[in-house]
Amino acid sequence: MPIYTKEMLDLMTVLRRRLKAEFDIVIRFSGEDTLATIQDLARRSADTTTKNTALQLLQLSGKDIHMDDLARPTHKPLTEQAIKEAKPQFKSVRIYRGQVVA
Repeated sequence: MPIYTKEMLDLMTVLRRRLKAEFDIVIRFSGEDTLATIQDLARRSADTTTKNTALQLLQLSGKDIHMDDLARPTHKPLTEQAIKEAKPQFKSVRIYRGQVVA
């Protein structure tokens, strides 16, 4: 179990409350992957206060992390070719009493 300072515990308490409200996830301080979980949830969070608090906590823990590392992942817009390929091709069929008829 990692050793946390009082300042880190205070930040973790604030983050635990904020992340519980946003994602309905309970963060346990005793977990081995607590900081990794906080980093992942902070990346997915839409709240800048949560991101800033997580950034402070992660920097205090010794991680070399910047606000850009906590930016939400963005998706590239689909090209028209990709949209055409993704559209399913449907064929009309006639059904009579639950059976396909020709």
